[in-house]
Amino acid sequence: MDAMPKTHAKLGKQLISLDARPDRLDLRDLPYRCLIENLPAEHPPAAMIDGKLPGYLKSHLMLDQGREGACTGFGLAAAINFQLWARAGFADQHSDRVSPHMLYRLARFYDEWPGDDYEGSSCRGALKGWQKHGACTEGLWPVNGPEDEKWRSDAVTRPVGIYYRIDKNSIVDMQSALHNMHAIYVSANVHTGWTKVDTKGAPTHAGLPLIEHQPKSIGGHAFAIVGYNKRGFIVQNSWGTDWGASGFAILTYQDWIENGSDAWVMGLGVPIARDDARSPAFRVRSKRPAGSAPGTSWGPVNDPLDARQNTWPQEEAYRHTIVTGNDGVLQNRLPQAANPADNARLVCHAWPKQALAGSATRDLVLFLHGGLGSEASSIERIRIMGPWLSACNTYPLFVSWKSGWKEILQDIVADKAHQLFGATPAQGIGDHLIEKWDRAVEKLTRELLVRSMWNEMKENIAEGMRKESDAGLSALALSLQQLSGDIKDLRIHLIGHSAGSIIGGHLLSRFTELGVKAASCTLYAPACDIAFANTHYRKAVEANTLARDRFTIHTLSDRLELDDTTGPYRKSLLYLVSRALERLHKTPLLGMQLAHDPECSTGKYWHEDTLDELKKWQEFYQRDSLDLLSKRQVSNGIKLIDSSHGCFDNAVDIIAGTVAAITGTAKDKLPPGRLDY
Repeated sequence: MDAMPKTHAKLGKQLISLDARPDRLDLRDLPYRCLIENLPAEHPPAAMIDGKLPGYLKSHLMLDQGREGACTGFGLAAAINFQLWARAGFADQHSDRVSPHMLYRLARFYDEWPGDDYEGSSCRGALKGWQKHGACTEGLWPVNGPEDEKWRSDAVTRPVGIYYRIDKNSIVDMQSALHNMHAIYVSANVHTGWTKVDTKGAPTHAGLPLIEHQPKSIGGHAFAIVGYNKRGFIVQNSWGTDWGASGFAILTYQDWIENGSDAWVMGLGVPIARDDARSPAFRVRSKRPAGSAPGTSWGPVNDPLDARQNTWPQEEAYRHTIVTGNDGVLQNRLPQAANPADNARLVCHAWPKQALAGSATRDLVLFLHGGLGSEASSIERIRIMGPWLSACNTYPLFVSWKSGWKEILQDIVADKAHQLFGATPAQGIGDHLIEKWDRAVEKLTRELLVRSMWNEMKENIAEGMRKESDAGLSALALSLQQLSGDIKDLRIHLIGHSAGSIIGGHLLSRFTELGVKAASCTLYAPACDIAFANTHYRKAVEANTLARDRFTIHTLSDRLELDDTTGPYRKSLLYLVSRALERLHKTPLLGMQLAHDPECSTGKYWHEDTLDELKKWQEFYQRDSLDLLSKRQVSNGIKLIDSSHGCFDNAVDIIAGTVAAITGTAKDKLPPGRLDY
């Protein structure tokens, strides 16, 4: 969806942003069904308005959004404040005012319109944020965001219980919801009549001024409705007490029918009283429909790691992880972050600085996953690996990115191969038959445009090094540069697995530009080609960004590469990349044993056009330097698993060897690891 154009209403000398977006269609919304009851002719009762409303106004519960395009947050905050006031017995003094800025930030966070250069959001987005995180007081989340973590324990004291979508064309349903819950949350297209409301009226049923209907809409606006009478709905606006009668006015029923967009009714939930209750400071994913009550915990339901010890909660994993899309663009996974760039600042600079400044740890480990799986699977790995790396006296950071290769290779290519060629040949039927099958799969892979997708993935990683703020790897590099300046004896260590080596190479080149040193770099089965390695890794060593004796490469033996499988392909992923996905058939890859063997530097093994780059690399990185995995099985800390392209970040002995070299601690002195994800 394109960015919504900004529109404004002129109220006196002030321009007010009008940019509430209509909710997108979502069939999972729970519909409101009104009770069978006799509705009073007006609500609230006149006696309550006369006796209680002065106290409401004295409590400063009327909001003023000013020029901010944040009406979804202010409108929901007004509705929540009104319901909290009602639950407190319409007390004369009530100062429990929730933060509209938190609710607006969460609305944008959960709406997920592309980009960040826009204002506004939808009602559903704001309600999702309240459902998943609660609502803290205004002082804990001011306009520029929270200054600390106190908002999290405060927000869970004001949860939503349940919320329903009201049929916006049913006046009776809206009146019923108001009669039962006192306030509802709505959005509508507004017109110039909203800017010309009489300010001489009184906040009573008879004295409230009318919003005079005008035919032309000037923008979208979200607000609270807190009552009704025979003339229309009672609007509580967020344009200050100088608008209407102390901030209230009447919106006629006809005007609402013509211009109303969305209407929601909410019920307050029971505050969580646990001492450790905190709102999750990360993105909560849930299959519950919009409107359902939150679970008993403020985290994801059915967490597979709940019963396991020595793992991070998802919240902690996201505090150590930056997430990029497959286009290299940063994603925001922290509700307190203003945007993706702020997310990177917190994860890669502010929080590491805070942690490292108060400890003796100076080794920051940046782990670059291979990118084959989903974000969820990556975070699950981080939840297991992260606390172990931390226990080894390092500060771990991770890059989580999704290329989609696991799904492509295991689903698209495999399905087509089986459709065309039948069942996959079994191991042991003869090398010539397996070779014939694999060549057919290689050809099919190229025909299915998987090669172009592989090259696009590499281009997207390179795009992540753009200097723009939304480029994930560039933001990471800049944050680490700043952190290196703040923590003078900081040592940054890169670990890359599979296609993570492509990220690592680009980062080292950026480090060279920024004057940042890498204390070490370790690659497991790197999937980058030799020409790329010469351009980025060799040049990083030559530029003294990385010391040669601190650069280590782990590979499978060629025998294990040939015994590995990738979906329907009866060899390893690196063989498939080399023979089918790279531009030149038989491109040497950095993670292949034979690419480091001078005796195999011929056209028999590799494409002729790659041999010059291969010779340069072999002169730089002799094969004796290679860490070769030739054992058939490795331990993940619980059991033995087959040695394969994907085993390296499960292999406790290999990872422990890397960490021991980083920290200078003997491998047998490290805490026992368990990497069974």
